[in-house]
Amino acid sequence: DMYTATFYFSNGISTGSVRLLDQDDDEPSFILPIDDDTLSLGTAINVLWNSIPNADWYGLYVRYYKDSAGTYINNDREYFASTDTTFTIPAASNIYNGYYRLYIQSATGPRPTDPPNITGSGWTGDLHSESGTFNIQVFLGTGDPTPVGNQDETDYEDPESVEILRNIIDTKINKPVQNHNQ
Repeated sequence: DMYTATFYFSNGISTGSVRLLDQDDDEPSFILPIDDDTLSLGTAINVLWNSIPNADWYGLYVRYYKDSAGTYINNDREYFASTDTTFTIPAASNIYNGYYRLYIQSATGPRPTDPPNITGSGWTGDLHSESGTFNIQVFLGTGDPTPVGNQDETDYEDPESVEILRNIIDTKINKPVQNHNQ
């Protein structure tokens, strides 16, 4: 199905269309790494997921957590866009003891480097449809990666967390992004 949105402004009208993904049928699943896998510090993380026939591209969101000297750190890391179903997070990025949360989404609409699909005399921008998976975690190093003080972990099924993630992705789309196999 296609979805078309029309935006009305005092100075004009803008429209955009996107092919819709189904939240259940178009949800990607991780093949690698295995949830709760442990890797050495400085090791590249090879990520592999299933192909979604209806997707135009995929987004990989990487979030890093660690417990160091009694401090819980939650650091948003990187967002990658790919048309392939594999991605390697470079070893040089993986130097912190702790764990990484990985989240993959299938998407339709313009990739971060594509022209916008909302155009007109009022506003331009990007309209996407997406379907995401549960996040997984990968441990790096030998230290204790458990957050201090029983901090709540991010749950992307929570509507507020999903909205925060979408806002982060929208922000990243308007900036240069590292792309893999465009």
